[in-house]
Amino acid sequence: MLYFESLGLHFTLIDWVSLIAITALGGFMRGFAGFGTTLVMIPIFILFMPPVEAVLIGLTIDVIAMVPMFPSAAKNSDWKRIMPIFIGSVAATPIGVYILYVMSDDAMRMIIALLLIGSALLMLSGWSYNGKQSSSLSFGVGLLSGTSGTAAGIGGPPIAVYMLALGLSADKTRSTL
Repeated sequence: MLYFESLGLHFTLIDWVSLIAITALGGFMRGFAGFGTTLVMIPIFILFMPPVEAVLIGLTIDVIAMVPMFPSAAKNSDWKRIMPIFIGSVAATPIGVYILYVMSDDAMRMIIALLLIGSALLMLSGWSYNGKQSSSLSFGVGLLSGTSGTAAGIGGPPIAVYMLALGLSADKTRSTL
């Protein structure tokens, strides 16, 4: 409690119960779809705290939740596609950190909302990618994912849209995410 108060965050009992319920809902999403924990948590967390704290807390919870699943997901992942995405994501991480710290709280809330809405609309449209699949395209998706993942805590949607557009199976997409 003292840590949050040192950040200027004062939560009531109702706030704590709400944050725990949101975290549980994020966990349910991870269990149901195999990804999406931060898609559920961070947009609601930013109603209770500044985006920087919401992103850091959401990503920390997500990483801790992923650790036990990593061995089985690693077996089913599409490593040929993952490595360029991973390299692009790591390369873009400093850009996302910079954006997260220089943007105002309201601007970050708007960016997070637009990223979520845009990703949802693109996935709902059923769009599929018919162009040439390449490592450079995968690297570009990684750059976008790394930037949005670090800045807004939602790096999964660019990869999910890309994987689904390639026509990969749901299991392969979940494992890769």
